[in-house]
Amino acid sequence: MSSLLQISSRVVQKSARLHSWKPCLDRRSLFDCLGPCETAGNQSQVRRISTRPSRRGREKRSRAPKLHVVRFKLTQEDAVRSLTQHEQDRWMAPLPSEVSGTTSTALVAWQPDSGGVRAVFLPFRVVNAVVSAKYTGQVGYARTKVVTSSDGKQTTQTKTDYFWVRGSLDRIHLDGKGGDSAMQIYADFRYPEALLEAVKGRVVASASPFDASALNIKEEPALDPFRITVEGTREEAQVRMETALTNLAEQEMRHTHPGCTQVARTTIGSVRVEEYHVQSVYLPAYVFTARYGQRLLKRFVGGATGKVSGEQMYSEVKAAVLGLGVGLAGSFLASDMAALPVLAGPAAFAVAAAASLAGLLVARCLPLFRNWWFARAADNRASQHASAGSGSPSWEQSIVARHTSSMFGREETVSQADPEQETPLVSTTASQGVQRSQLVITDPRAQPHLSVLGLDLGCCFGRAQEAFRRQAMKLHPDHNPGASPEEREAMASKLRAVLTAYRELCSIVAELSRQVQLLVSDSTPRPDFKLLGVRLSSC
Repeated sequence: MSSLLQISSRVVQKSARLHSWKPCLDRRSLFDCLGPCETAGNQSQVRRISTRPSRRGREKRSRAPKLHVVRFKLTQEDAVRSLTQHEQDRWMAPLPSEVSGTTSTALVAWQPDSGGVRAVFLPFRVVNAVVSAKYTGQVGYARTKVVTSSDGKQTTQTKTDYFWVRGSLDRIHLDGKGGDSAMQIYADFRYPEALLEAVKGRVVASASPFDASALNIKEEPALDPFRITVEGTREEAQVRMETALTNLAEQEMRHTHPGCTQVARTTIGSVRVEEYHVQSVYLPAYVFTARYGQRLLKRFVGGATGKVSGEQMYSEVKAAVLGLGVGLAGSFLASDMAALPVLAGPAAFAVAAAASLAGLLVARCLPLFRNWWFARAADNRASQHASAGSGSPSWEQSIVARHTSSMFGREETVSQADPEQETPLVSTTASQGVQRSQLVITDPRAQPHLSVLGLDLGCCFGRAQEAFRRQAMKLHPDHNPGASPEEREAMASKLRAVLTAYRELCSIVAELSRQVQLLVSDSTPRPDFKLLGVRLSSC
């Protein structure tokens, strides 16, 4: 009887447990319905059954950053007026290297009929970071005392006592909005500083989300902000962060130690980037093309601020010219005071004024002459690259020398000394190079590599070298400054193919040349070089 009661109680408990699970099967997971009496094994089994994602996980899913576009606030007439005023105020020509900024990745929004100005949106990135760091440094307190010597004279001596100071900077916002630091961290450094003032601390306020209406074009282009060419890296942004933190640490030390006269040896350590947000922004700009001497240089006028950028004033040249004028005026004034009859009275000032104007004219022409000299030097370098037999080896010849030195075991060097004083090793190497250039390639393995160079099977290795130099010079980016980004990429891929083909060709010729040298060094009669896939000929 007792056994029947135990069996009936177990059945009742199982039925009650089954009925307690039924309401949970519709709304919640099985793991939520388990009581505290369930074992860990049952919990693990129920965890594997429940695969429904939680709503909290979907809310934490990261979203793609929005593109922002700073709107144009200036018309084309305002930009032309601003550029005209700026060009009238300046009197120095810029260097070609000072033209910072490029429109190769810019999105052109409007092209006028004149062709002299373009309204573009320049891709750019702004970094808003929250960082913390620790700093160490020295604060100095100056002490002044009066020392009386044995003869009764009093002298004042100043001495500075330094003390080590440590501290920390917690959650410093580097967003350019003031507060902790007004420094804005940029991820791009290719644009002028004056052009970037439109986004300093006002990115979200002055920028609108990226769409077709913001650019005033018919269709919205598919742009990925992380595929745009960015010259600045996170390491460079980290350097700018450390610079801002150093300035803040010095301000903090002066504030916490009133009365200190100097702050020295400030070191930033334990930098922690707690937040790092990157915003992709498009800056409005008018791009003008101006001619200075023989150079076409670009000028940027910010479409939001109206500031002109793209050049740098020559303050050092201007100061030198003004110093020359002042020196001439002083010398003429001294000669007038010495009562010299040649430059006396108003004539001295007239000569000084003429000399100053001549100095200003020379200073105005110096940058133009410098631009012309740089252009001439660039043309000379290009002609040196084009000439294969020049005295100074070109970059193509350097590549050939490196490859042949690794292939043949020695480097071919061209002696600049007297041929009578040439060492036997150099003469032997030169003769081997001449023999190698006369080798006619008939090996079938070289057929695909010769076709890349535009040659057929049966040509000599010297012609292959000339073809390689010609192709490399034609495809090198230094000789194609006006090529578009697509053309540059195509030329780069073709240049890599040419280099690969020439490298493989050098390895084949090196192998055949070693076989020829081994056979020639024997005392046996001259072998048939056609069997080796190579023969000697005069190209």
